[in-house]
Amino acid sequence: MTVVTRMIVLEGVAFTRPVDIAVAIRLVVECCKELDRSAHRGAPFRFTLSRWGSLMISEVVVADGSSLGYLSPELASGLEADARSHVFILGILLWELVVGRPLFAGATDYQTIEMVRAAAIPSARECPRGDDQVGQILNRALARDPGDRYPSIGELRRALDAYLQTHDVGTTMVDVIERLWPASQGPT
Repeated sequence: MTVVTRMIVLEGVAFTRPVDIAVAIRLVVECCKELDRSAHRGAPFRFTLSRWGSLMISEVVVADGSSLGYLSPELASGLEADARSHVFILGILLWELVVGRPLFAGATDYQTIEMVRAAAIPSARECPRGDDQVGQILNRALARDPGDRYPSIGELRRALDAYLQTHDVGTTMVDVIERLWPASQGPT
């Protein structure tokens, strides 16, 4: 079983395939909100989503290597990070959820770090099922140069919200919970 992303931890669920674009975007919007609320400045981080829709953020120890693919190029290069680093990291999460595989996963930790530093992102054509608007959002969020990214998590969230509105997607966190945990596995 290949785990698509390790950035969101769900109670009893592993992402092993792409999720619906609307579900992925709603999850990332909620992650943006949580990052804004928490004023989290450390990196890397991980989100935990409960079956009741509660989302929490926590820092992750890099020493185990499992979080190396969730760094921005500047963090992987030992440079100082700002909000645009978080934009890049949230872009990784969105990419992994909609494409269905890890974005940066080298055979060794060194290769993973080098992949992150290079920020070699597949073209927009590989982005989620041919959706140009999502591809544009991902290209900007995952730009190697921080100056080319959304300037803040709030700006990324506004772009994602605009996508949900223009596509008349009424996906709520209730919908997310219902899609990720079928009724047979619902909250206990």
